[in-house]
Amino acid sequence: MTSIAVAIVRNNDDRYLLIRRHQAVGQHAWVFPGGKIEYSETPVRAAQREVREETGVRCLLGQSQIIETRVHPNTGVLAYYVMFGSCRGTPSAREPEKIDSAAWFTAEQVIGMLGNDLAPNVRAILPAKWKSNFTKSTVVENSKIQLNFFPDNFQSIHDSYDGLATNS
Repeated sequence: MTSIAVAIVRNNDDRYLLIRRHQAVGQHAWVFPGGKIEYSETPVRAAQREVREETGVRCLLGQSQIIETRVHPNTGVLAYYVMFGSCRGTPSAREPEKIDSAAWFTAEQVIGMLGNDLAPNVRAILPAKWKSNFTKSTVVENSKIQLNFFPDNFQSIHDSYDGLATNS
């Protein structure tokens, strides 16, 4: 079975990163960044790599969590949904042969565009208001989901942004 990583990337303005593919995924042209998980790659690293390759946005590994895993009902692929709590960069279409645009959208816009195809945990998290900017255990209001990020070594994690450029 093919496995993919789907990146749910939220910026400080409570907007979510979507890309517009030339060829629609199911009935949707606008989708979350993501793609196939490569051999010996974790879903989190695959999601981070796909975001960087597709949009140029750099996501912080230390503030990431798999929030859902499911066999997608329309495509039949095993999808890992990875939430990133910290990112940097301005999105742009970095793979013009596949993608023509990348942009930030509000939760309401994402729900309007992707509707019933959203994974249940993703749908639950999107409209939530964040109580904090990803502390040790971030509780999301209006949601039964708790995200657990561990930034105890925040400085070294933060420094890893610069390491991403050399690890590309």
